[in-house]
Amino acid sequence: MALAVQYNGGSAGVFLVPVVCACAGLAVRYATTRIVGDLKDTLGLSVKKNLRECVYNKIVRLGVRSTDDMSMAGLTQIALEGVEQLDLYYSSHLPQFFYAMLAPLLLFAITVGISWRVALVLLCCVPLIPLSIDKILL
Repeated sequence: MALAVQYNGGSAGVFLVPVVCACAGLAVRYATTRIVGDLKDTLGLSVKKNLRECVYNKIVRLGVRSTDDMSMAGLTQIALEGVEQLDLYYSSHLPQFFYAMLAPLLLFAITVGISWRVALVLLCCVPLIPLSIDKILL
């Protein structure tokens, strides 16, 4: 295409707008990726901190008398392992859930100007895709 524009006497300014748009898109994507990463870290750390405090307060409140079957160290280990698993959930899977819920709305907003019938079908059917994938994997 660049050779055709040059051969026909066109200017290189034709390519300026797409290049600027691509660079702006890359900058926005980089910035939002960094922001999402920081938010995931902040959310995960705050959840871990709050849950560890709750677990500690619960163990202190229960005292030694209620841990007849398990040692206090084992109880603490199991509780903190569960907290680490919840940190993984909050920092990784929860943002993906929001993206999955936002995708049909964004797809609807883009396609409603083209065809409202198609947009309505997509709005109804796109949330079913994860369910079908889940059924296939089971």
